[in-house]
Order: sequence, then structure tokens, then C-alpha cells
Amino acid sequence: MRYLLSLLVLALASTISAQPIQVGIDLNTTYQEIDGFGAHQGNAQTNQSWWQHLYYDDLGATMYRVDLTPRLISPYSDLSYYSPWFMGSQTNSVFNLEDPDNPDGPEGNRVRTYTGPEDYSRDFGGENAPIAVMGPDIEENVKLFTFPTDGAIQAGIDRKEQLGDFKLIGSLWSPVPWVKISSGNNYNQGWWPGPVFGTPWPFVWGGNFGGGMLDVSGQLYDEFDDSALGGTGPTSALTQFARSTAAYILGYQRAYNTPFYAISIQNELNFEQFYNSATYPLSAQYIAALKAIRAEFDKYPELAVIRLMGPEDLLGGCIWDVRIWRSGP
Repeated sequence: MRYLLSLLVLALASTISAQPIQVGIDLNTTYQEIDGFGAHQGNAQTNQSWWQHLYYDDLGATMYRVDLTPRLISPYSDLSYYSPWFMGSQTNSVFNLEDPDNPDGPEGNRVRTYTGPEDYSRDFGGENAPIAVMGPDIEENVKLFTFPTDGAIQAGIDRKEQLGDFKLIGSLWSPVPWVKISSGNNYNQGWWPGPVFGTPWPFVWGGNFGGGMLDVSGQLYDEFDDSALGGTGPTSALTQFARSTAAYILGYQRAYNTPFYAISIQNELNFEQFYNSATYPLSAQYIAALKAIRAEFDKYPELAVIRLMGPEDLLGGCIWDVRIWRSGP
């Protein structure tokens, strides 16, 4: 059936292309009202007035999407989250890829690999990456994060009346790294200074939390023991994911004094990359994460109003998958 459909589309395209097409734009007639129009931009030019003018004043965008990958304070983020980085390290030469004695990092790779919370803090080049355990007190958890400077957010807020609205939305490219476990997949590229070909996901590369999948098993880990933080003892990765996400977004909102309209808990959820990323191979995994976030958000008035939107997906990275997409195994 899909092949017949493809032939029909090709035939229709051929017929259309043979006909002259005239397009007219009438700015005085409204046919459909769209609630918000915007984009994501991750580069530094969002802090420039010329970019803000083009985006809001010229384009008339009323929505702005940000990357919600959590960023932590020291010591959790030291040494690019304890990973090799081609610019080198000022404090520990074993992570310096310009060091002739360690051209590819401490273990002949350009990343720090791990399989889950149990070995996230393993010895790596004489260092041990710490885990920021989230306790039940969200106000204490917020203190563990740092937030980006993005002038486009304030520029949108300042133009809300002019634009008629302004909505801030966001997506997680990755959760905190230690809540992820192996997806069973390997990195399939090979370029310097990227990861070595065949490296299993997840890993940390230059401060990026690459690949892997969220652990939704409910297993309690000693590494996530929150008893010293007012909790009851070992907690699960899913609990830590919910707490860390809630704390980061709450702190982000307060940093800009504006609420998020909606968030996605995972950007491109079938697309593992060397940069911040994660995968949800099964819908049941995604649903478990979604429910955990909703339950955590609903505990706090500042977060309860945030909508949860569906994920952005590259359909496995192949545009042709869209014509053969189907449900099932």
C-alpha cells in the first residue's frame, strides 16, 4: 500500500510541476489564527540587539524555545564534568588532549564512559566525578544548578505587549547524566576530537551528556541516598530525574522571572549524539518519565501550570522513515 501511495504522490507532483503556479500574499486577510510562532537558537547572537530585532520585531515571533539540559555548579561540573576536552584542562593534565602523553584521554578515548550511577564516579585519570543527589527539598536542589544568560528571553518579555503575547518553552536535550544507563547502542562515527568509533553510550564528551537512556526501572541506588538531605534513603534514577528536572526548571523560571508555557522532557528522543542527547526506545519508558515529571511538577504551584508537550523526533535520522512509519515492535 505504501508503494502505491508513493507512486500516487510522485504522479501528483509531476502533474503539479507541469502547471504554472501563482502565489499571492494578502496581509489584510486572516484565514487561520496561530497561537504562537517561534524557534530555538542556541548561539550567542541571541544576546545581540540586531538578532532580537530580527526575531521579534521583523519576524514577529512570539515563542522562544531554550535548551533545558541541566547545568550544575562546582564541583559537579568541574573539568567539563570530568571528561576529556580538546581545549585541555587547566587543573589536571590527564584530561588534556594536547598532552602528547595522553593524546586521546586517560583511557585511549576522548570521552568518559559509564554505564549508570554505579560507575559514574569510577576512577578516571585520578579523578572521581561526584553525583549531585537531589533530596525532597526542591529549594535546596535549586541551589545546585546554574542558569545560562540568554538576552532573547528578556527581549521577548519586554515586547510581550507589542507582540500580543510571549511564550517561553523548552526541551531537555539530556537529563543529568547519572540517571542514564546503557541503551545497547554504540557511537558510529569517527572524527577528531570526537569520541572513538564504537564507544558505547552513554558518555561525557567535553561536558556534553551524550546518549544513553533514562533508567525507569525503579531500582533503588545507594548512590542516590538522600537520607542526609532529609529523605528516607536510597532513591531511584526516575526519582532523581523528576527532582532534578523540577529544580532546574523552577530555578530557570526564577532567574528570568517568567514562567515556562510548556516543556518537552526529551528533544529528538530516538537520536543519540555525541552532544547532549538521550533516547527512549520504548513508549513505555517515555510514558513512565512523563508521569514522573507531571507528578513532581504538580507538587509546586510554580510548576503545576506548565504544560508537557510531545517530543521532537527525527524518526531515526532518516527522512524516508516517515513514509513507512508504523506502530508496533
